[in-house]
Amino acid sequence: NMTFSLDRQNAVITKIEGQMELHNKNFKKATELFHESFKLFDASGSDRRLDCLPFLALSIMCSKDVDSMEFSDPQISPYINHPIVAPLKQLLDAYTDNKFTKFDELLESAKKIFQQKISDPSFYNSLLDDVRLFVLRNTIKAFCPTYKRLDLSFLSKELKCQENEAKDLVFDLIISHELHANVDLEENLIIMQTIVDQSPYLKNVQSMLDSL
Repeated sequence: NMTFSLDRQNAVITKIEGQMELHNKNFKKATELFHESFKLFDASGSDRRLDCLPFLALSIMCSKDVDSMEFSDPQISPYINHPIVAPLKQLLDAYTDNKFTKFDELLESAKKIFQQKISDPSFYNSLLDDVRLFVLRNTIKAFCPTYKRLDLSFLSKELKCQENEAKDLVFDLIISHELHANVDLEENLIIMQTIVDQSPYLKNVQSMLDSL
């Protein structure tokens, strides 16, 4: 019993540390701490282990890690369909699979979990909204190159997002050279550019010219 109570104390402390790291936006560290607190609660036989899992899913998404393996942990898998856990686990799956429309449909259910758990969930809601934009940005990046040209209104209708939101993210992707396209603002069109690889000969000539 003494070991159980120590495990439980350590679990509570570790979970609080995880929440502090989340607030400090040290998302990788928060992920490690929430996973550890889950394991400590589990070792003590406490159902509070379930409370760690929504925070674990959130910190994974905030860290922009799409290859995370925490929810593959055999200790966690029996609880993924629990009503406290399922909304965040489903959101994490949509995030990992880069499915924005699915993510957007599930977002309110996920926010409700934090509303139930925390008196002022606004910080957690804002983190989820940031993750939403990250998923939308990645979906736009994958969606646009499947067309030669596409209307911004078509893009926003297909992805079920605001047109201005889509436009801002398209510009951001172009500026960061992640999307090879131009935007015709008069026609409201995204026009994809074809990227032609330079021949090795031209690359050599270019490097010679650059060195002059």
